[in-house]
Amino acid sequence: MNERMMYLVALITEATRQLKIKTFYTDLFRSTGNVITSPTPEICIDDLEDYFVEAGIVEKGEALPILGEDGFNRHRVQPDDVGGTFPYTAQDRMMMTAGSTQLINGQQVTATESIEAEKTRKIAAAIVNKTEQICAEAALKGIYTGKTGTLDVGTKADTAISVAKGSVVSKILELAIEFEDKHQTTPFIGVGSKVFLAMRDELVAQGLNLSSVTVNLENDMKGINIGAYNVALMPSRKGADGNKIDASDLALFLAKEVAAIAFAAVEYGDIVNNEANLFTGEYIAYDESVTSRGKGGISGASSPFAYIAQAEKHKKYKVTITTA
Repeated sequence: MNERMMYLVALITEATRQLKIKTFYTDLFRSTGNVITSPTPEICIDDLEDYFVEAGIVEKGEALPILGEDGFNRHRVQPDDVGGTFPYTAQDRMMMTAGSTQLINGQQVTATESIEAEKTRKIAAAIVNKTEQICAEAALKGIYTGKTGTLDVGTKADTAISVAKGSVVSKILELAIEFEDKHQTTPFIGVGSKVFLAMRDELVAQGLNLSSVTVNLENDMKGINIGAYNVALMPSRKGADGNKIDASDLALFLAKEVAAIAFAAVEYGDIVNNEANLFTGEYIAYDESVTSRGKGGISGASSPFAYIAQAEKHKKYKVTITTA
């Protein structure tokens, strides 16, 4: 990676920190610590399995196979590139040529720096939004949606349960304890808004009269802490197909150690001069050649893929709260 590319990637990195986009599901997958980069434009499923086996998380042959819509195993997956190309406009070129400066956040920057920052913010927003959608689909639906179709990357089916009003807290705790006893790990617990509000109302009605109970509604990580268990308020999200995934009546139990986010290598280069290179990492940014697209500008791309290695450690419940 040359100095120019390093500079543009740094701009995207900084832009992702400043964006106000909610990244609940991306943060969930990243918090597992299983962030994997592939040296090729494909994710090798055998390599993913080996990663979990070598880490002592699953036994050989236990990892979830990646199934396509035809039901056949996929041994390699090529995720879609996300991001975009933002060409320089005529006005951009005039400002850059003029060499003017302006004040941004109390700092004087050149017109070129300002235009580059604007375009990398747009690239960052495209990457962050799409990555969040991919992670939301994996967590809530157990699938990955790409240009080649839909793949199974977790538990697809929800287990339907009915819970009497006033018993939601005890049911969620029962499921958490059952999960922990079976898998010997404390799960991540997320519930949708209907389930969360029912739990909050029960606790308020009891005057929070349970040991070590707190309800947090003050920041982005809203949740209920009951002893060792944290129950996060799980938002609804658009999936990678553009359709909303309604999480309001869902309860999710996930052993975080079996979840991973992987990034395939991104191809870049000048298509006119038939130059192609691969970049291994989470995302790349580079100058788009005037000769290849006609306008020139800044391009950025990422190739994310979310995966849950063991379906039995990814439990989803569709909760119906009855009034009896």
